[in-house]
Amino acid sequence: MEIKLTEKELQFLVDTASEAGVSLEITGQDKFIIHHPKATISGEILGFTDRTIVIGYSLGFWKNLVVNWLFKFEREGIIWNKKQRRFEINPFSFLPEKEKLATADFSIRGISMDPGSLQIQLHITPE
Repeated sequence: MEIKLTEKELQFLVDTASEAGVSLEITGQDKFIIHHPKATISGEILGFTDRTIVIGYSLGFWKNLVVNWLFKFEREGIIWNKKQRRFEINPFSFLPEKEKLATADFSIRGISMDPGSLQIQLHITPE
């Protein structure tokens, strides 16, 4: 099964999950930029496991230092590794409890981002 989200649909998700003024721009194969009123952050899809997507980010030295000192981010399904500058995201954990149970046998088999869209290939493990 494949899920394909356009850049416009991704922006809608960013708008509903973040504060005003945050935008997403896909810049190349698996690369993107997040524009925040206080910073511009370059990101890249680094890989995936059966249940997680690994995203790396790049900030300048001083901005990264400030972020490491001042910011904490705790949300179920997201692990922030400040030292390696990456997030490990379990997208299945964001679902309501009923859907979490329904997707317990799903696994990620591929993910790619091209200008204009994000594609996620899912596999359903037979019982």
